[in-house]
Amino acid sequence: MSAKQIHRFGPTFETLESRDGPSSFSLASYVSLTYSNLYAVKPASAYVPKPAYDISIYAIQTTGDRVLSFAQSNVGKTVKFDVANYGNEQCTDLVRAALKSAGAKNNDDYGTTGANADYVWGTLAMSRTVSNGVIQSAYGNFSSIKAGDIIQFRNVGIHTVTGNSWSDSFMGHHSAIVKSSNGLGQITVLEQNSNGHHYVEEHTYNLANMTGGTVWVYHPQAK
Repeated sequence: MSAKQIHRFGPTFETLESRDGPSSFSLASYVSLTYSNLYAVKPASAYVPKPAYDISIYAIQTTGDRVLSFAQSNVGKTVKFDVANYGNEQCTDLVRAALKSAGAKNNDDYGTTGANADYVWGTLAMSRTVSNGVIQSAYGNFSSIKAGDIIQFRNVGIHTVTGNSWSDSFMGHHSAIVKSSNGLGQITVLEQNSNGHHYVEEHTYNLANMTGGTVWVYHPQAK
C-alpha cells in the first residue's frame, strides 16, 4: 500500500514588520500604509504556487513480487541451482534460485529436503487432495492464491475440456511459480522441466479440474 501526502504551498502576504515605513510618523499615514500593504491587489505572477510534491509514490515490493520478477526474467532460459543436491535443470532449480534472489526461505528452512520430498516453500495458502475426481480434503480456497506463490504438485492429474477437444495433464512430483490466478482455480505458472523442456516456460492449468493427487500453494516468506 502507498499513501500519498500532497503538500501545496500558497502565497505569503507581507507582514507589518516587513513593510517600509514613512520618514515621518503620523497616524493617518500609518493607517493608509498598513491598509495598502495588506489589501493591495498584486499581479497574478506574484501568486504562482509551488508545485505539489507526492512524497510517497514508491510502492513496496513484496517477497512474492520479487520471486515472480526473477522467474519472468528467465523465461526461455535454463536456470541451474544446487545441482549437487537436486539434479540438473530441474523444476526446483528455478524455484530455489528465485527464492534466493528474493531473500526468501526455501525448502531447507522448513526441513523438507531430498529429491522426492513434498517440499514446503513458505506459509500454506491452500491445499487440495482429490481422488477419482472427488475432493478428499481441502485447506483454504483458490482465491488465496497470489502471483509469486510457489505451487507443489504430487501425482496431480488435470482433465481439461475445451469445446469438442480435451487434454490431460499430469504432474507426478513438480514445483512451479504462480504468475497469475483468476481466483477460481485457473492458474498460469512459470516452470522449468515441464514435458522434458529444461528451460523456463509458461503454462496454464485449472486446479478446479483435478482428477487426482494433491496440490499445495505457499506464500513465500522473507528470511
